[in-house]
Amino acid sequence: MGIYEDIKNKALKPCYLFYGEESYLLSKAVSTLKGYFGGEENAFNIDIFDAENCTLADAVQAVSTVSFFSTQKLVIVKNVPWFSPAKRKTATADDENETPAKAVAGQDDFLQYLANPLPDCCLLLCTQAPPDKRLSLFKAVQKHGGVENFEQYKKDRLIVWLKEFFNQKGITARQDLLDNMAAACGGSLEMLEHEAEKVLLFTDQKVIGLADCKEILSPSTELSVFELTDAVSQKQGVKALELYEEMLARGEASQKIAALLIKQFHQLLITADMQKQGFGTQSIKQELDLRFDFMVTKLCRNAQLFSTGELMRNIDALLTADFNSKTGSGNIDEALKDILLKISV
Repeated sequence: MGIYEDIKNKALKPCYLFYGEESYLLSKAVSTLKGYFGGEENAFNIDIFDAENCTLADAVQAVSTVSFFSTQKLVIVKNVPWFSPAKRKTATADDENETPAKAVAGQDDFLQYLANPLPDCCLLLCTQAPPDKRLSLFKAVQKHGGVENFEQYKKDRLIVWLKEFFNQKGITARQDLLDNMAAACGGSLEMLEHEAEKVLLFTDQKVIGLADCKEILSPSTELSVFELTDAVSQKQGVKALELYEEMLARGEASQKIAALLIKQFHQLLITADMQKQGFGTQSIKQELDLRFDFMVTKLCRNAQLFSTGELMRNIDALLTADFNSKTGSGNIDEALKDILLKISV
């Protein structure tokens, strides 16, 4: 059972370790746990420390000391380093029983507390870093408490999460909107929720697609380059220049746009070559490490609109413009505009 099930069943464990890169999910779980203990208004029930100014012994002492007003106590320690792998010159990576050469200060107090914790009290330890599961501290929390890994969502889970978010609001989101929003958020659930909330404020429709709310969504540089490449592939020179100017107006540097275009045309070259060899879209997606199906669909479609020679010449022109800019012998902005127009002819 996870932390939410423990809260639902009112069966909290004496200690939890929360870790992982998805700070949004971790923060949500911390807030829910704080709410169980009365929230911010019941400050005497909750102590919050940073491990920079708090030892493990201090944390144990805090959770062992309850208020006169309540028997409940939640102690939260952020940024704990106590579960990180020990740094040694000689280490056996496959030794599952390996322990650190030097125990963490307060470790004995911690282990004694877990063996006989106070009822209605909870010690929550938080870190982004993955723990060393061989450490005795980790094993103790795993045995007597709970361990929660808040991983960043992959593509499929992001889309499922977003689809459920809209469904709960009575809205059906079309696939093009789901794909675009999930790609633009860069894997951040916090940003994805923020964008979804903007969509809810913008529209009162029950079925929405990308065209219905594209103007209010925060632009993604990666997606903008896909759109820019689409325009030049379709020989839409005017549109390509407009998209380029829009990226500049948003603060994107010409040098960065050039680098992304080089990457994009290199991906087109690989895609074209793999298509000739008979590889399918999923193989191409895996080879290029693309996160979303629509990205490989665009590449497969656009790769057919260029010959191998054209793709190589486009890459060479972009590399030359980039080099000339870095050596001071050319203006990258003017060079990019010229290249975009020539590709679009």
